[in-house]
Amino acid sequence: MSAATDTLIKNKIESQVPDYVYSDPIANKKRQVEMGSYQTGMKKLRKNIFLYILLSPGFILRVVFGILPLFGIIIAFKAFNSNDWGTGFDLVRGMFLSPWADNNGFQYMVELFTLPEMQLAITNTISISMLGILTSFPVPIILALLFNELKYGIFKKVSQ
Repeated sequence: MSAATDTLIKNKIESQVPDYVYSDPIANKKRQVEMGSYQTGMKKLRKNIFLYILLSPGFILRVVFGILPLFGIIIAFKAFNSNDWGTGFDLVRGMFLSPWADNNGFQYMVELFTLPEMQLAITNTISISMLGILTSFPVPIILALLFNELKYGIFKKVSQ
């Protein structure tokens, strides 16, 4: 090919490519990486499929027992009635279609904390927690100090 033909082809190609591709080399490199990222991701997925399989039970358990129950917290702020729609017990409709409770959704919280037994329950909870902390925190430290004072090496290793 002649130089004129090469220049003509180069000009034709450059006219089809937007100006920003040539103006920022870092963005251009990112764009090239993004274009090939799907194929690269699929290769990585196929290569590490057994690791993902090993990871999936823990991920599923985390979602089922750690994230999905968070949606149930909505019930505490709603005037929940699951049978308003005539379909029997319908948890999803009851959670999302029930009206908000009075006092901006805090009706049941106000009722709970105004009960006379609630002050006793809170006091008992805090006192039991504090006693648990006070009794369980120093015990491992004292045990470690006692083990450190043992003279017989074999008994020290076995007991630790």
